Amino acid sequence: MTTTRPATEETTEAWSERVVGQKETFNLALIHLLEELAKGEPISRERASEVVGLPLEKIDKMFMAIDTAGGQLDDQGNFIGMVLTLKPTRHSFRVNGNDMYAWCSLDTILLPGILEAEGEIESTDPVTGATVRLTVTADQVVNVEPAGAVTSIFVPGKTPSEAKNSQPVVGADSKVCRSMLFYESRESAEKALENYPNIAIFTIEEAFNLARETWTKPARRLRRQGP
Repeated sequence: MTTTRPATEETTEAWSERVVGQKETFNLALIHLLEELAKGEPISRERASEVVGLPLEKIDKMFMAIDTAGGQLDDQGNFIGMVLTLKPTRHSFRVNGNDMYAWCSLDTILLPGILEAEGEIESTDPVTGATVRLTVTADQVVNVEPAGAVTSIFVPGKTPSEAKNSQPVVGADSKVCRSMLFYESRESAEKALENYPNIAIFTIEEAFNLARETWTKPARRLRRQGP
């Protein structure tokens, strides 16, 4: 029996509403911080001040907000991760010649749009162990191996314990990110998610379209608006 899962339109709408409610965290300052992190090194508060153009006291508040939201700071208080991360995960993300990681499968697909850079992605199917490889730019999916690969997508508001616009706990080990993985085929994904009907299954193109509408276009608007 085929499981009825959230439709692509419903999932896109739910994520768009979630991001609209994240203005405090998804802003131009964070975009610039992620661009700097994509160079492959931890970011000190002093360097963040230079990159973002904010005084140190505001950077301290920003880093605190990132930490509270589930972002990552190292033992010295340097910024090392928020969606894009220096800490190893199952989702490798090569950008600007630097080997990095992302928290979840959807993150790897949305990051090229936020960074305006090509990302080379490699992950594994948790069921079969097969390797899934993608190449994604801000404007298109360049390559998918195997061709039938899909990704599971957490749908905001579909978990009974959370409201659609609430801010969930995030991070590579969070429930949200553990819900979003790559699979070599829809058959493999359906097998893994048999008991999780509230998780959507998207083709890579569908996930890219979700990322473009929900993150790439807002990021580009933020860039045009400036500080």
